[in-house]
Amino acid sequence: MEIRKITSKEKKKLLELQEDHFHEIKSIRIKPSDLQKHFVAFANADGGEIYIGIEDKKSTGERIIGFKNIEDANDIISTLMETTKPSVENVDIEFLDFGKYGFVLHLLIPKSPRVHYTANEECYIRLNASSKKIKGEKIIKLSYSKGHYNYEKVSIQEVEIDDIITSRYLSDYMKRVETSLSEEKFLRKQKLVQRSENGSYHPNVGCILLFDEEPQASLDTRCAIKVYRLRTTDTEYKREYLEGKPITINGPIEQQIKKAIECVQNFIKDATYQDQVQNYV
Repeated sequence: MEIRKITSKEKKKLLELQEDHFHEIKSIRIKPSDLQKHFVAFANADGGEIYIGIEDKKSTGERIIGFKNIEDANDIISTLMETTKPSVENVDIEFLDFGKYGFVLHLLIPKSPRVHYTANEECYIRLNASSKKIKGEKIIKLSYSKGHYNYEKVSIQEVEIDDIITSRYLSDYMKRVETSLSEEKFLRKQKLVQRSENGSYHPNVGCILLFDEEPQASLDTRCAIKVYRLRTTDTEYKREYLEGKPITINGPIEQQIKKAIECVQNFIKDATYQDQVQNYV
């Protein structure tokens, strides 16, 4: 931990600091457990900085009221570093020395690749200038966004493996890769099915996207492609620029990609555009 002397210029800049998506300012009176939610929120979001030892802007008098000794911050550091689940790695800790006004604890929290919880098993994310508690589905989405969980590996219990084994798309693919394995063994080897508690196998999301004949019916999430034709060159467009109805492309993912390419090629085949002198070409 570094101890750094602060100049009057740095003090002025720090006192002008606004709480936002990346910064939080707290008094030394804050309970470590209350501070932990902000610590967790920054780690779960885009990272950020916490200063402990600065009074709120609404307070009168001297706003820098830091720790008399750096040891006085031990409870805070211990709570944040040891009871956060799992521990947040690569946190930079320093004390800003304001002389007679004491030490301000400065924490620089990196964006973490993992999802973190407080000691009370609560999860928070940073949104603008506040730390918001999230539950259930939002935690799952956060895990997916961090790559902590892979959505394509989620098992879909409502779909039987036999529905995939008999798929013509799986049969065609296996012929192209020239495998001699049975359909079930091939899927298991490629980690495209998962075993449930009762011993039966079910396809995961990746398997359904690849080989299910109607993945859009098997999955709750949207997995079709929409192709829009817009009569504008602007990056921002309005609804009136829309030419005809959007085309929705369903089916397994390989077929979707092929059809989407064909669709775009048909659109641009007869397309016109304006040159620099506003002539249509």
